[in-house]
Amino acid sequence: MRIQIKAEEAQAHRDQVLRFLNSELKSVKNASQRAFVQEMFRVFGECVESAPISNPNPGTRKNQQAPGRLRSSGTLTLDGDVVAEGSEGGFPLVLNPVTMASKAIIGFATPYARIQHEQLNYNHPYGGRAKYIEGPLLNNISRIKATIAGEMRNG
Repeated sequence: MRIQIKAEEAQAHRDQVLRFLNSELKSVKNASQRAFVQEMFRVFGECVESAPISNPNPGTRKNQQAPGRLRSSGTLTLDGDVVAEGSEGGFPLVLNPVTMASKAIIGFATPYARIQHEQLNYNHPYGGRAKYIEGPLLNNISRIKATIAGEMRNG
C-alpha cells in the first residue's frame, strides 16, 4: 500500500495542527493564570489577616495609630494593577475582580511594615504575627502549585 500526499495538502495539515497546538497552549496558559489569580487573592487575604494590629483601646496617648492601620495598608497588585486592598478588620477588599494575571505583588505601605514583618521577637498580643507575608505564601505553596496544575489539566 502506498499513500501519496501532495505538498499543498501536507502544508494545510501542518497549518491545521499548528493552529490546534497554539489554541491548546493558549488554553493552558489562560487556565494557569486564572488559578494563579485565585490563589493570590487567597494568600493576600491570609496576609492581611496575619498582619499585626496595635492596641485596639489606646486610651488617650497622642500619635497612636489606628489598630488596623498596617492591615489596611496592604495591597495586592496583579500585572501592575492594584486589585485588592486590606482593611482594618483583617479581610481584603476587592477593587477590581481580575481573572487572569502572571505577576503578583503583595505589599504593605506603612513606615513600620518592614520591621513588623522581620522582627521575630516582637510580641503581638492583639493579633497578627511577624512574617505576615512570607508565612502565608510559604504555607500555601503546595496548594498553589496543585491548583495551578489542576487547572492546567482541566483548562
